[in-house]
Amino acid sequence: MGAGLVAFAAVLVLGVGVPVAFALVYGHRCCTAPPPEPLLGGDQRVSAARWWALASFSTMSAVQNAVWISFSVVVPSACDFFDVHTASINFLASLGPLVLIPVAFITGPLSRSLGLRPVVVIGCALTAAGALLRVPAIFAHDGRYAWAVAGHAVNAA
Repeated sequence: MGAGLVAFAAVLVLGVGVPVAFALVYGHRCCTAPPPEPLLGGDQRVSAARWWALASFSTMSAVQNAVWISFSVVVPSACDFFDVHTASINFLASLGPLVLIPVAFITGPLSRSLGLRPVVVIGCALTAAGALLRVPAIFAHDGRYAWAVAGHAVNAA
């Protein structure tokens, strides 16, 4: 179990640290860059900050999806560990899209008012908090499933 926690921490640090570092360092450049030129004619160069934006978004999405879908591949073991039925584990996979819908209506106006960089940092923080909320489920004797649901809900936000 110790090696698993080390691997989990490494993925969390890399997956959350890279996008947060990007948002803090390059966020102002990529978010205020002029729109790209038309595809036909004109200068076809793309700024390096946009590649960092793509890389950090892809990394953050991979980490969020790894946290989101992690129980779906081990349903029988998760059922035994949490002492719940299969439907309860499947609910964890359904929780992501259910939370995404109302949060999407908040994220758009929030990114227009605060800017993209703070919203990216908030998203990274919520993903990290959701992953960390699941850790007590490993050690708790009661309420293991509740910790997993709470972590999944925060991760989905």
